[in-house]
Amino acid sequence: MLYIRGTVSTQKKERWAWCLLSFLFLLSYTFQVDARAETPLEGPDDIQATEFGIENFLRKYWSRPLKTQGQPPADLSPVETSLFPASCGTCHQSQFNDWRESLHARSMGPGIMGQLVEMAADAKDNRQNCIRCHAPLAEQANSLSRALGPPNSSPNDHEKPLYEQGLVCAACHLREYRWYGPPQQAGRRIPDRTRLPHNGWSRQTAFEDSRFCSACHQFDANGFELNGKLLENTFNEWQASKFADGGVTCQSCHMPGRRHLWRGIHDPDMVRSGVTIKTMPLTVEKGFLSTALQMKNTATGHFFPTYVTPKIIMQIYQQDAQGNLLPGSLKKHIVARKVPLDLSKEEFDTRIAPGKTAILVYRTRLHKKAHSLIFQIKVEPDEFYTRFYQALLEMDLSEDGRQRIEQAHKNSMDSEFILFERRYLIK
Repeated sequence: MLYIRGTVSTQKKERWAWCLLSFLFLLSYTFQVDARAETPLEGPDDIQATEFGIENFLRKYWSRPLKTQGQPPADLSPVETSLFPASCGTCHQSQFNDWRESLHARSMGPGIMGQLVEMAADAKDNRQNCIRCHAPLAEQANSLSRALGPPNSSPNDHEKPLYEQGLVCAACHLREYRWYGPPQQAGRRIPDRTRLPHNGWSRQTAFEDSRFCSACHQFDANGFELNGKLLENTFNEWQASKFADGGVTCQSCHMPGRRHLWRGIHDPDMVRSGVTIKTMPLTVEKGFLSTALQMKNTATGHFFPTYVTPKIIMQIYQQDAQGNLLPGSLKKHIVARKVPLDLSKEEFDTRIAPGKTAILVYRTRLHKKAHSLIFQIKVEPDEFYTRFYQALLEMDLSEDGRQRIEQAHKNSMDSEFILFERRYLIK
């Protein structure tokens, strides 16, 4: 997520005014802060299975900014009440191992931190607009404020690292020192003990519902739109697909077997599992090569790709015997929702809806040096961010901010990968 506008020093106001170009400004309009619910969340043994029950539970559960956890129960150990994921990993080792390799664990990486360090030290409300999904706990917001505060603010050494750990276990599973999670899996037996660790958990079917994920992956109905479409619209895209009707949830694909993976556009195998790619027969007639490259969204439960950050390039071109691209032979089709950095318009939207197909038709003169024909699909998961970070690097950033943004820019370019490539010899 990108910072847009906030309270900054006088010297930096002009520099950051351009940040209407980016995302966090939208958050203050798009993500409406819910009124704090007067009624508490249901008790530990309640399972909200009805549609109304799930909706009501989630409305309260994700009412932000989140409250602090408060005073930990006296009968629980420090490990049980710790907000640090490594403490959770003491018992939940497989979940912790999955999480620490996920993007959720890196949600407070150099891209977002490089922007936050450029903000005024007292801009806590503006930072909250950004970290409401990247580091949602109130304790994370407090530790971040101390870390970015004046040198004499004496940050708490124990709490300071918490904000750096991103979307932690407690963000999804803990409210006021009460633990929440999905119902017990069939066939799994709860140990016969006098007391479960952290007094067990409140079993909620909401954790198996796509609406749980929509708290951070769907703009509100009155949120920012371009060309009549919400800028972030993943949940709605899923809801309109056959996958929603068939009971295939976000968790079905992104948390298979309840694993804490959350793999998506950055993972080549995950992307390949969501599309079907075909090349059409190659013909040569009257000096022209003719063929086509098809990519169908067969198993992605939303538009492919969702959101405005990724870019997918379908291309066909001729090579000589040395592997060089021959001039005039390249044809390409971009699959993306392209928006400029100022978010002033939607330049185009060629994303593939579930069940639909993108086709690149190739009819190009056969080059006299042509040796082979290449079909290729390239994925740039962070294409928007690459452009955004490049724009930031052209500004007068602090040394700390520049180093972070340079790393984020490198990371965004390093995320690119070849999804598909096939070579045909031209006889």
